[in-house]
Amino acid sequence: MSVKLPSLQELLDDSDHLHLIVSTEAEFTDFAWKLNEEYKVGTRLVNGGQCRSKGDLFHEFATVLKFPHYFGNNWDAFEECLGDLEWLDCEHVLVFISNAGLVLTDFPDEFRTFAAIFQSTQNLDSSAQVRFVLHAQPIHALSARERYGRAGLNIV
Repeated sequence: MSVKLPSLQELLDDSDHLHLIVSTEAEFTDFAWKLNEEYKVGTRLVNGGQCRSKGDLFHEFATVLKFPHYFGNNWDAFEECLGDLEWLDCEHVLVFISNAGLVLTDFPDEFRTFAAIFQSTQNLDSSAQVRFVLHAQPIHALSARERYGRAGLNIV
């Protein structure tokens, strides 16, 4: 399968859009780790399949992004932690979310909150610039694109 992958510069420069990579999970993971190895950016992999409820989402992100022990497991604390990832000691943090269409699938109101936090966090001027990169298997790409788009996110 030939997958069009964005460059690191495209990912970092584009705060107005979320990139959706349509590929196998292995190709997506390989791409994330390749960026990590070649450019030494703070690459983190979140499993969207582990984020089906709000509690599961908080746990997955807190574990992968090493949120501080005082993380409050609520949306305000989540947004605050995503907006200030200085403990990762990286100039740039790329959060790759595999199977992004599975995130909060049974909780549309929670998903809209999650999407709004994505949007605001990507536009923050923080010490650790964070960008999110979404993944969908080819069979789920259209529904993932539509779902994130309905939540107000610009997907490329």
